[in-house]
Amino acid sequence: MAENNIIDRLRSSAFDLGEVRDALRGKAVPTVLEHRITRLCVIRGIRYHEQFAEDSELEQFRQYVPEVSRALTARAVMSNKIPSIPEARDRPYCISHPQVASQDTYRKLCQLCGAVSRDGSVAEEARASGSMEIFESIMRKPVRYRVTNDYTREITLQDPTTACLNDDNAIVFTLDIDQGINKPRDEERDPVIEGATVEESQDASDFDGMDYLYPFSGFDEKMFNITEDINVGEVDSEEPHLNYLPELLFQPLPADLPQGNKDLLILIAAYYGNSERYARLHRPRMIKGEPGCVVRGIYHNSMFSLWCATQTIPDWPASSHVTMAIHARMVVFLRM
Repeated sequence: MAENNIIDRLRSSAFDLGEVRDALRGKAVPTVLEHRITRLCVIRGIRYHEQFAEDSELEQFRQYVPEVSRALTARAVMSNKIPSIPEARDRPYCISHPQVASQDTYRKLCQLCGAVSRDGSVAEEARASGSMEIFESIMRKPVRYRVTNDYTREITLQDPTTACLNDDNAIVFTLDIDQGINKPRDEERDPVIEGATVEESQDASDFDGMDYLYPFSGFDEKMFNITEDINVGEVDSEEPHLNYLPELLFQPLPADLPQGNKDLLILIAAYYGNSERYARLHRPRMIKGEPGCVVRGIYHNSMFSLWCATQTIPDWPASSHVTMAIHARMVVFLRM
């Protein structure tokens, strides 16, 4: 594949839903990969289909698209192949989903890389999967450290911080909850190569009604994305029943949170302006309903507003409302 042809395919904003679905199914590499939704489906296809990962076209694309390179490396490991150790930007964070390699493969990788396990998150994973012997073995240790960060896909081997169980890990079963893909209706916000061309198929007449006024990338961002495919699939999976830990709404937080989902606890802590609980519980990105709860907490608790003023507000479409509430509360506070 000529280099100019590769660049053209990464620049063109043409979109074919049929081609994207073929990538999900591991049948063929799409004609163009400029849209992020297309690249996500390619990554999903690589991880789930070993034969698709061997397509020579993907080897040509990997030098331009690091996330594709990481997926190819992860697929090789899961197929019990020891790939050449790539540059740091090409090293995958997750090498065990949707398939776990043999113990021997991981041992060999450990000798080459020095670390393979998700370390600090192993306890939460073991508890969720029912491997209580592993869970209890880890919990008996006097100190546990946070080596991996499932929010940012970063690994800290030097001077890691101590950690408790805080529902901050992407548990395996959540990686199987798919979100159905849709056709994007906006300009690509995360182009691989600058200067993407606009195809006729992407003009306003291509959309129904007034859809073109409401940009949509064809998928929803997720809190965790350790496999870098944001769980894209052909259709939405049925949402599982989650334990929102209602007993902790009125009890002090334990050192280690029990198994469950802490989203409701985050909202209540913000709503009442409880800075101690909110500081521990909140995530790097705000969840649905959180900005409104934070604004309410700011207006009703001056100490919470002072604490919020010292924090970096997580990126969110409604984050500006939080900033305005802090400014307004500071004016009232200074006049007291």
